[in-house]
Amino acid sequence: MKQIYTYYVQLALLVFVNFSYAKTNQLDQYISLDSVSIVMDTEIITETNQVSTSYAADCTNDTTPPTAATQDITVSLDASGNASIAPEDVENGSTDDCGPINLVSVVPNSFDCTNIGTNTVTLTINDGNGNTNTATANVTVEDNIFPNVSCQPVTVQLDASGNASVTAAQVDDNSSDNCGIASMSVSPSTF
Repeated sequence: MKQIYTYYVQLALLVFVNFSYAKTNQLDQYISLDSVSIVMDTEIITETNQVSTSYAADCTNDTTPPTAATQDITVSLDASGNASIAPEDVENGSTDDCGPINLVSVVPNSFDCTNIGTNTVTLTINDGNGNTNTATANVTVEDNIFPNVSCQPVTVQLDASGNASVTAAQVDDNSSDNCGIASMSVSPSTF
């Protein structure tokens, strides 16, 4: 039976400002220069000459902004005609190469009856190292609450021709809606 040996070799990959690079194969030796960013990689070499490499970003001087990702959502207005959202409602898998992201804000985050329909919002995130990024999402605002209809009895007198009519305002008894009443009608309105 053939036995496979695995060797771990740590390499310091140096990336210079002009994008040229140099490698050192000295184990556990760390080089620190102001103009050099160090990224450690580990190469796993087996006896069968298979190589797999994994990289870890150097986060001590992180200047790379996080990647903001959003999703579109739909919100319904409440009985008062208002709705609000939080950053986590539109965030959809934002990432950063140096760890978790922080949800900063979503603007705008509150809606009312004047916002019914599609609204664009901006999500802002940061990575805790001074790097921020934004992304937009669509928030569709809906009013799904039916009006509260209240009627009162009305007595009308027939005219000389034997006809009478009523208006919606005469029959209405303080009907209401969370976004206001756009129009009213009564049927039948003539007798």
